[in-house]
Amino acid sequence: MALSTIVREWGRIGCVGFGGPPAHIALLRDLCVVRRKWLSEREFEDGIAVTTLLPGPASTQLAILCAWRLRGAVGALVGGACFIVPGLVVILALAVLFLADNPPVWVTGAAAGAGAAVPAVALHAAWGLIPAGWRRAGPGVGGRARWCGYLVAAGVAGVLTGPWLVLVLVAAGLLEVSTKVSKVWAVPVALPVAGGVGGLAWVAAKVGALSYGGGFVIIPLMREDAVHTYGWMTDGQFLNAVALGQITPGPVVQTVAVVGYAAACSPRPSPSPRPSRSCWWAAPGWTGSGTTSGPRRS
Repeated sequence: MALSTIVREWGRIGCVGFGGPPAHIALLRDLCVVRRKWLSEREFEDGIAVTTLLPGPASTQLAILCAWRLRGAVGALVGGACFIVPGLVVILALAVLFLADNPPVWVTGAAAGAGAAVPAVALHAAWGLIPAGWRRAGPGVGGRARWCGYLVAAGVAGVLTGPWLVLVLVAAGLLEVSTKVSKVWAVPVALPVAGGVGGLAWVAAKVGALSYGGGFVIIPLMREDAVHTYGWMTDGQFLNAVALGQITPGPVVQTVAVVGYAAACSPRPSPSPRPSRSCWWAAPGWTGSGTTSGPRRS
């Protein structure tokens, strides 16, 4: 297959893939299984199952996997970039506008409208995961009992624990892995508390390593760090950042790009009466500096 075909088709999905993972999976299925018949239905379903079990944005990983099946490692790299970059560019452009001292009215209005829809979209995404999860639990009583236990534990933890929900997810994952393999290795990690580049890298690493089950899992985890631990954003700004992730193409996980921009533009100490807000640009793969008005602190 020509690499230009992957550039064109995966780039198209990256530009029109509004609606999160369900929309991305539907577009990939239509392209790879229904219209072009590059993959069989069984191969595509196996791809969904594998990427759902991995941390990170499942639909993005599915897009990369499909491109890899068609063109190898080069196809995976090119397809992944074409799928991710359009939404990343759009969400960073909106972050520049939205986190300014005086954002345009149409930007705040769009974010407010999308923010009101976030709970419904999250509920719809969670509901869509139930049938597939139930099927993967298998026909055995033990597997289905564990599945029900995970569901109840996640629901209770989501209400009571906030950002510590991730510990319940990790515990459930380790328990499930322990039923499949004979030995599980625990890897201790240090928890950075400093801000700046180190703090942002730690937040992004947690999002990438612990966001099992879809992009909405990152919301309580990232909110605690962005709003309370480091103070990069207000609660309202974070909700609107999640909304921006919904009204732009690409995975919801790209909300971390808005958090990165807010962290880059957080107030820095200054001898002048009005503190300046200097930015180190936090987009992946970019380095540099600039000056901006930064996010509002209301």
